[in-house]
Amino acid sequence: MTTFTFHTPDSAPATAQPILAEVRKEFGFLPGLLAGLAESPSALKAYLQLTELLDHSSLSPAERHIAALSASVENRCDYCVPFHSHMARSVAGVDDAIVDAARAGGQYC
Repeated sequence: MTTFTFHTPDSAPATAQPILAEVRKEFGFLPGLLAGLAESPSALKAYLQLTELLDHSSLSPAERHIAALSASVENRCDYCVPFHSHMARSVAGVDDAIVDAARAGGQYC
């Protein structure tokens, strides 16, 4: 299994440092996925650009977070599942039952 380095704004490669600092400022914490992606500033930038593009899609914030949470569960991302659960609940106002169903890999219709 590959071991990743999880960076802070101070330990990241120079081009990733201001990006991580901005993310920490925006969220109040540094999500684990982004701390790991900082090892490759290009991957970090690509992930954030994709997120921004999705933010401008026709999906609502709730739909985006549930889709991201479902993908995170499917891919067994230990860093993404808690993040997207938190964002779905606290930012997008998704009901706990829906978040719990997505975390369990179930469908909520």
